[in-house]
Amino acid sequence: MHINHLLDEFIQINDNVDLKKLVTSIIDQTLLVEFDANEEEVALSMFESLNNTGKNIEKYYVLKNDMVKCLGEDSVKQKWGEIDSALTGLNHNDFLTATATLKGGKTTTANVLDHLYLDKEDQSSMKELLNLLSRSASEFLKICNPSQMGLSKENRKDITTYQSYTNHIRLFNMKQHRPIILAMLLTNKPLTEVNQVLEAILALTVKNFFFNEQKANTIEKKFADYANLMYTDHLTTDKLLNNIRNLCVDDEQLKVSIERKRMTKPNTKIAFILREAYNYSYRHNELEVSSSNNDVEHILPVHPNQNSKWLTWFPDEDEREKLTSNIGNLTLWLDKDNRSLKNAEFADKCEKYMGSGLQENRLIAQEKQWTIREIQNRAIRMADKIVAAFSAN
Repeated sequence: MHINHLLDEFIQINDNVDLKKLVTSIIDQTLLVEFDANEEEVALSMFESLNNTGKNIEKYYVLKNDMVKCLGEDSVKQKWGEIDSALTGLNHNDFLTATATLKGGKTTTANVLDHLYLDKEDQSSMKELLNLLSRSASEFLKICNPSQMGLSKENRKDITTYQSYTNHIRLFNMKQHRPIILAMLLTNKPLTEVNQVLEAILALTVKNFFFNEQKANTIEKKFADYANLMYTDHLTTDKLLNNIRNLCVDDEQLKVSIERKRMTKPNTKIAFILREAYNYSYRHNELEVSSSNNDVEHILPVHPNQNSKWLTWFPDEDEREKLTSNIGNLTLWLDKDNRSLKNAEFADKCEKYMGSGLQENRLIAQEKQWTIREIQNRAIRMADKIVAAFSAN
């Protein structure tokens, strides 16, 4: 990823670069050396030599090397194979950091091994750590890839809920919660309790980080402490839930943030938030807005046609652009809705809204016009709906 980022930066600065020549140049100047050791002791010595050159070797492999030196390859091979298998495609550093957090609280990549073990020659503690890593890798996989949480008749509903919450949190690129969930899974907390915590984390993510635009790293230390306390049995689920909810911005501040936020890229995040708001409003009815193929609709179009009434209602381009991305101007299309006429006049759009399966769209169709006043009024109404939906837990 870092190399890709550097390459993208280079291409932006040098837009006339010949990529084929660049790649050829890199390959021509890259030397791959393969070392074949006949004995384990020789391989370990080579590893130590490379590790002492000042080049950073991934902590995951340093740990494996220490395990083999302490316990012997035969004792480590099977367990480490299980760990490797569970972590296929996952970030090793993220896994080690999450596991080390359980034992020592807030952990960085630099001190991750210090939090995992103190004496790499203590066979008893290293064997205990190997067993923990094996169990942790299995649960970490379920956190990163919730489809690996196998379904059964007894807990199908709870697992489906777990998968849903985990996938929704992942929409917002949230990772700080992983050690908490890992601690709960490793200590065999009921899945119903895990889901309660995931629901609270999702609400915090939407409120504080999406709408209020706080940085997610502001809660890293607290979440690391919660994970450590949960793992060491010094924190109950009820207390954890209370702590997470207390981190959320208050409802009035959230409403202001929702009404002010510009959502310039309607995507899965916005579609999810609108679905949740609509479903909460419809909770006493049979209708539920599914998560499949929902398009975000701009009522005031992003690119209105020239000579349209939109330009009469919104003559100022900057103001029009700002209002276009306001929550009051956004809604959803359902799978079966007629989604044509996206840039049409409001009266023509209303014909489509009136036939929508969404009550919200039918309410919009009752408006006589769609001006600044209607957008602002609906923004207030949508803010109330969103706050209610994400404060229900």
